[in-house]
Amino acid sequence: MTKLHLFLLSSIHVAHVIAHTPPHKLSLLNLRTARTELSSNYSISCSPSTGLVDGSYISVTYSSSSPSLLDKVLAYSPLPSNLSDHAPVEWFVPSDIDPNYLTAGVGSLPARMINMRSPFTFVLATGGLQSLVVVAVSNPVEFANYNEPRAARLAVTGIATEMRISWSSITTDYNPGVEIEVAGSKRMTKRSLPASSSITWSADDMCGPPATTVGFRDPGFVHSVVVTNLVPGEVYSYTVGDSSIRSQPYSFTQPSSVNFPFSLSIVGDMGSNSIDGSSVVEAFPPAPNSTRLIAADVASGLSHAVLHVGDLSYARGYQASWDFFLDSIAGTNIIAPRVPYHVNLGNHETDFPDSCLRMTRSGQMVRTVAANAQCHLQTSLQCQERLAMHRNFGGVQLLGQSLLFISQASWTRVQAGRCTRLFEML
Repeated sequence: MTKLHLFLLSSIHVAHVIAHTPPHKLSLLNLRTARTELSSNYSISCSPSTGLVDGSYISVTYSSSSPSLLDKVLAYSPLPSNLSDHAPVEWFVPSDIDPNYLTAGVGSLPARMINMRSPFTFVLATGGLQSLVVVAVSNPVEFANYNEPRAARLAVTGIATEMRISWSSITTDYNPGVEIEVAGSKRMTKRSLPASSSITWSADDMCGPPATTVGFRDPGFVHSVVVTNLVPGEVYSYTVGDSSIRSQPYSFTQPSSVNFPFSLSIVGDMGSNSIDGSSVVEAFPPAPNSTRLIAADVASGLSHAVLHVGDLSYARGYQASWDFFLDSIAGTNIIAPRVPYHVNLGNHETDFPDSCLRMTRSGQMVRTVAANAQCHLQTSLQCQERLAMHRNFGGVQLLGQSLLFISQASWTRVQAGRCTRLFEML
């Protein structure tokens, strides 16, 4: 006989935002009207600027002869030859970081460098969001290895003796793969497994702007390995990478049908939020608290898997947001490399115009015969096909539409909260 016991351990309750989510911060910048007028009255520089690794901090120092509340520091990776071609990956407001900037005309900020597979350059801009003028450009910030493996993540496959391991890097040139062994074993048990798939995508694969225009940047490759013949209940140590560089070692316990109670952390409407003060992403201050709490539960053994029930990064066509999101679950907080991280589609993963989902004025998602028919006639069908083609991309398997309406009706009303369900089989 099977019994299910449900315990709500903790949550952070904030307003439900399905119907009135603000626009992506990067979309507020009018890049079409941006121009460059470099002046010796302004300066900006970065230190250190070479040999960085993923997650390094640098100091960005800037000065202005006429500081203003409208001044902004924009981070590009890479710096485009024409500012109207690409959006920055993040931006900062100097006066928000240091109120003394307005009187002193000098300031600095800490910036956490995520290896987005290309150099970073910071620019100081004056003017409002609709009339940006770049007045100073920093020295480039270089990483030691742009092929550094990033964001290892796990996903179960439905077979008790398998685990999917995925990660991201810039190339397939150096035989990407996984090295795995029983943790703590003194026997020669290490296995080297080549990537079974390495996928990438271009702007042409996206559904429409800004993903096809200013929001697109090269995603590199997502590599994936399905490791077989694992022993349920056994602890495994592994690294990801290739012959040029490997990640730090991670470990996981292969799920077992006899290991109960089983704890599952469930989140929805999380997004991500900068930990270095940038204004890159949606205004979701609880996001770092959620990932921090989940990471603590994972580290202590309380949480054995994560289900993200929808509205993941709120990228809305800006590819860089996915790099920040993956950093939040696999870099800043070690979650996805340690336990399976599965996701479900939310409305903000399917909200491109003419998608199958329709929203009522009350904010509830509905699917009608007419909406389905229209979906198959509009460009969203291409989006659905591309999504199906990359169904496991990112190493986090999509669980399909079946949970979507559950998440919209209940769990996503606790935005970026942390809920834990405890399952006990008797």
